[in-house]
Amino acid sequence: MHGGTLTLAVQYSHDIQKLYQSGNYISVNIPKMYLTDLKLLAGSEVVIYKRDDELILTTKKRALAKDINPEFVKSENEFIEEHQDTLEELAHR
Repeated sequence: MHGGTLTLAVQYSHDIQKLYQSGNYISVNIPKMYLTDLKLLAGSEVVIYKRDDELILTTKKRALAKDINPEFVKSENEFIEEHQDTLEELAHR
């Protein structure tokens, strides 16, 4: 537990995949179990970047969330809890 947040890591066995030429790009097949767990479909946007000697592929939502200050998120969540009735009323107008 870190800062009130419980983080669970799911580990998979390593899948070896081949790289395929597709026009000017190189493609890789992503196993269905990963796509299902991450709720990704064909056409989903992902972010890919290099870290040291690793190639990292992550969901766009997760990549954007990394850039958000945790204190800001905490403040926003408190605001939403405090004003939930008003926010729901505004959403239905």
